[in-house]
Amino acid sequence: MSLRDLQKISIFFVFNLTRAEAHGGQEAVDIMSEVLPGHYDVVLMDIKMPGMDGYTAAKRIRSLPDPVNSAVPILAMSASVLEEEKKHAREAQMNDFITKPIESEHLEKVLKEILS
Repeated sequence: MSLRDLQKISIFFVFNLTRAEAHGGQEAVDIMSEVLPGHYDVVLMDIKMPGMDGYTAAKRIRSLPDPVNSAVPILAMSASVLEEEKKHAREAQMNDFITKPIESEHLEKVLKEILS
């Protein structure tokens, strides 16, 4: 296991987070539409996923009928730091933008802000 993998795991333990992994935007929407309200506290959404992109997935999550799951904080993730991508994330009602590779200290800071 790499150091980066250990850092990712430690973030989940620090915040006592349950993890689910979607392999595309539609799968992320499906997961959020099928879980009990409040099951997930935050969504880390890659904006460039196969099939449906992260912006579209975020918009669909925001339009879910359940008021709790549709309001879950969504953090956009991308290797790009283009202002255009940050603008699209805001338009998709994502709560914040994190660049990859993800620095565990920065992710921890953002999670503390969002989850407190």
